[in-house]
Formats: sequence, structure tokens, C-alpha cells
Amino acid sequence: MNEPSEWNIPKVIIKKKEAKKVFGNWLGKTIPQNEIATKLGLLLCQTGIPSTETCILEQNKENELQFNCRLKKQKRNIGISLIFEDVENFGDLIISTKEEIRTYEYHKQESKLSLRSRKKINELIKPWEQAQLQKPLIKQYSNHTGQN
Repeated sequence: MNEPSEWNIPKVIIKKKEAKKVFGNWLGKTIPQNEIATKLGLLLCQTGIPSTETCILEQNKENELQFNCRLKKQKRNIGISLIFEDVENFGDLIISTKEEIRTYEYHKQESKLSLRSRKKINELIKPWEQAQLQKPLIKQYSNHTGQN
């Protein structure tokens, strides 16, 4: 196979060592540290991320298995969550956007994802909740004297 830089996959930049360690464990303990970003690029390509894109990954402070992926060219963020399931072969990769949540089953042996479920965000929210979300938020500010 060609050099990883020649592959037609999204570039992945992992900001912190701890995040790289979590992804390495999820991908499979035998993955060398220098190949983690490439393996992730291969998987992100399977989720529909364009090969010309760069994903800058940062770990969520509250949950070490949740990440923010800033897509540089598209200038938008997607959420990536990892689920460790079956130590033999399977784990889940969840991609969250403003529009939908897609859950992929990760097959370690083949480094392959298969779509398990796809849910539109507006299907997850009840109609009356959607109406509430569409209302503008109004903030009241008080001055330093305590009067509005």
C-alpha cells in the first residue's frame, strides 16, 4: 500500500496525547501511535467526511469518550463518541451533527464501519419541543444598581 500521506482520506489532527491514547485503545491495542490518525481518517472517510477535509479532534472535558471534530474546510463541528462494546471485534462510533445522529458498528479486524442506525434530530424531538426551540431566546440584563 502507498504511504499514508498519499491515501485519499481526510487528515486527522489529534490535539492531546490522552485523546490519542483513547482512540488507540478503541481502534485496537496493537495499533502503533503514529498510525492512529491515519486509521481514524480511513474510518471518517467511510462516514462520508470528504477526503479533502481536515478534522481537528479535541476531547470533551466531561467525558473522555466524546470528541469535537472541527472540520476546517466546511467550518463546522461534528461530535464523535466512542463506545467500547465487545472486546472481540465490535465497538461503536457515533457521529452527531445538527441534522442527525449516525451510529456505526466498528469491525476491528477489517477496519471497517457499517451503519447501524441513522436518526434525524427533528425525529428525536417532539413537535411541541421543536416549536420551543424555534422561539428566540430573550435575555434580561440588569444594571449594576439591580434595577431592570
